[in-house]
Amino acid sequence: IELPSSVKGVAQQPIEGLSLAYSFAPAAADSAAAPTPKKTQYFEMRGHRAIWADGWKAVSFHHPGNTLDDDVWELYHLDADFSECHDLAEADPERLHRMIELFWIEAGRYGVLPIEEDRANLFAGHFTPGTPSARHRFTYYPPIDRIPPDGAPALGTRSWTMRFDVERNTHDVGALISYGTVNNGLVVYIDHHGHLVYDHNCFTKHTVVRSADPVPAGVVELGVNQHRVKGGPAKAEVLVNGKIVGEHIIPVVPSMISPVGIDIGRNLSGVSDAYEPPFTFTGRIAMVVIDTMPGMSPKDEFALTMAAALATQ
Repeated sequence: IELPSSVKGVAQQPIEGLSLAYSFAPAAADSAAAPTPKKTQYFEMRGHRAIWADGWKAVSFHHPGNTLDDDVWELYHLDADFSECHDLAEADPERLHRMIELFWIEAGRYGVLPIEEDRANLFAGHFTPGTPSARHRFTYYPPIDRIPPDGAPALGTRSWTMRFDVERNTHDVGALISYGTVNNGLVVYIDHHGHLVYDHNCFTKHTVVRSADPVPAGVVELGVNQHRVKGGPAKAEVLVNGKIVGEHIIPVVPSMISPVGIDIGRNLSGVSDAYEPPFTFTGRIAMVVIDTMPGMSPKDEFALTMAAALATQ
């Protein structure tokens, strides 16, 4: 995409805004009560708008589905009402009108327009061609160091499969892969009873899928599948040698995972409280393959089946 000439070389352009340098001046400590030299500040996010100028603030909450013209503006005198308790829009309509006009001037000046309430495209992942995040297949040969988020597969918004070529004795346990932290993430591990476990941690609400029987000793292929519905639940499956040996519906799947990256063969950040980090795998992981694909439409038959199963849990 060719950038407009006004954007080219933006890195060499001065940053918009007012410098804070004045607040560090020697006399600043003696003038804490001095008025700020800043005169105006706009705000806009997903159609919500506000403008501050000379101690006054006009603000408009945008209701999804409304046009911007349908939104109601409020007016507050922050110098006398810092907590915005007294709406003066009806008492001072002329000032409110000037403030609204000022918002549009500032919005035009700083590239806010056009204003859109649907910012899914803005906040969605935009993968740069040729970068690791743009790929759909990721193959790892341990041992390797932690993989940063920018080089890791996008698991949050997509369906995916994981395959682990593992060699173990009956006593070998530990994490095969982990992504995220104690707050939000996922981990695949072999527990102290030899079972294959997938723990999906949604902001400390855990969905755990465990194999019915211990993983056999020797060379074995282990796997986890997660079939995600766009904006909805997911179905998780654990597999041993290609056979599904456990499954569960995950009610909520965050679109983003805590940005600490992936560990293979250990879990430094403690996604699950079922073990003590780093819970390094004591067997051998020969290869890990992760494939990602788009999530299912909510109208997909399998997605409807998952929703029905979730309703009965």
